[in-house]
Amino acid sequence: MKTLTRLFFSLCIITTMVSCGGEEKKTPAETKPVEEKKVEVKKEREGIKITMDFQTDQDDTFSGKYVRMEDKNQLINYEITQKVNTKNAPVTLHFDAFKDLDPEIIQIGLGNKKVKKVIIDKVTLSYNGTEIVVLGKDLKRYFVINKFADFDPETQTITTKKVGGRHVPVLIFKKPFLNKLLDLVE
Repeated sequence: MKTLTRLFFSLCIITTMVSCGGEEKKTPAETKPVEEKKVEVKKEREGIKITMDFQTDQDDTFSGKYVRMEDKNQLINYEITQKVNTKNAPVTLHFDAFKDLDPEIIQIGLGNKKVKKVIIDKVTLSYNGTEIVVLGKDLKRYFVINKFADFDPETQTITTKKVGGRHVPVLIFKKPFLNKLLDLVE
């Protein structure tokens, strides 16, 4: 057994000497400088993103909707829905559109199952590095609130309501701010 151990260690030492001893060290003068190449990194276009921080007193399905007219007869209607559970208050929802969509209308649906109160902390809309942050108290400045909801700016609370037996509360992002977000205004 001792002979095998000695043989093993001898082979390890010889292998190490042979593998390390064959190379010559290069001095810094002998090394070739690495060629630097400038690589252009094109920033990929980002899609529109809506983030909404809020609280509500009813479970429901909220939505982010992007609408664009392609021509006189064709309408693109891209809608993202998310279920909201009041047990998880406060809630943050993300509605991210695909990158090639330049909508003419952006809407946030506040759910149509039950009448509810929605306290908005903030809504953030972003697109290609441009960001618009709307605080709850400023909601009416940036959004049109349809007839199925009333807004109290002091409490930042939207109270949804039924009108004619229907319940479709929606926030519609105002066109001048949408143009600014999409960088259409100079």
